[in-house]
Amino acid sequence: MFDFLEGYPSSFATEVLFYALRILRHAHSVDRLDLEPLRARFADDPNSEEFALAVQLMQSLELTEGTPLRLLRPERAAHYSKVLTDLFFAHSNRDYQPDPERGRRLLEELRKQPV
Repeated sequence: MFDFLEGYPSSFATEVLFYALRILRHAHSVDRLDLEPLRARFADDPNSEEFALAVQLMQSLELTEGTPLRLLRPERAAHYSKVLTDLFFAHSNRDYQPDPERGRRLLEELRKQPV
């Protein structure tokens, strides 16, 4: 269901997944999945393309589950939350490879600086 994100740059995919996770977490408070009530629910102003795709993704999830997100059983919501979180980190790690040695050097430099 989420495979279509492979065709997008990781930075775009992580934005979509970020908004999808937020929608999933707040879905219990909306009567139907639609852009405007959800946009109003969040304080920031999401990029409309990524946000719209996240909404489409959640609508697809509703069709797959055969129930509105707000009525999704807690264990199913937790399952999808884990799937989306794992995908989020997989996409973000693709572009942003950690460099532990550089991290240690920077931390050491910060420790040497006066407070």
